[in-house]
Amino acid sequence: MEDYCTADYMFSQVGDGEFSQEYASTYHPKPAIGFRPDKRFHKLPPKLKKLYDEVIRAHNDKLHLLCSAGLRGLIEGICADKNISGGNLEKKIDGMTAVLPAHIVENLHGFRFIGNDAVHELEAPTEFELTLALDVIEDVVNFLYALDYKVSLLEKLKGKETRGKTKGGAGTDKS
Repeated sequence: MEDYCTADYMFSQVGDGEFSQEYASTYHPKPAIGFRPDKRFHKLPPKLKKLYDEVIRAHNDKLHLLCSAGLRGLIEGICADKNISGGNLEKKIDGMTAVLPAHIVENLHGFRFIGNDAVHELEAPTEFELTLALDVIEDVVNFLYALDYKVSLLEKLKGKETRGKTKGGAGTDKS
């Protein structure tokens, strides 16, 4: 694919009879610096997968307000999927102790504040804060939706390996 740039411009009045011309450039394809690939979570429900994909796209497009609101939405969606109720997000996060270690749950309240600042105050978090928040949400999603699946695959593979050794008469398992 060839690189190219599009430029949009507009005129704005800056004084009595004075105008300025402003340009905005868009580069295609988008630069890969700061690009975050989305991860695959095999057991993530479709609605949460769609939201996760949109959060990653918002992050990659530098739409920090939308990304942070989406992170908050992911926490809400996970709570709904895991049947964790509460009158507000704070209580829902506290209820996540049913599925996550307590020390992790205590720190998830940062998502509430990131989302509140984005949605209510229109204040976007920094790139570093969003990157760290994405790392955390991906770890939570991995723990809740992918880890058991991956472990079960390992067990199945180990079972095949053991059966293969037994059938062929090769030595014993030395693990």
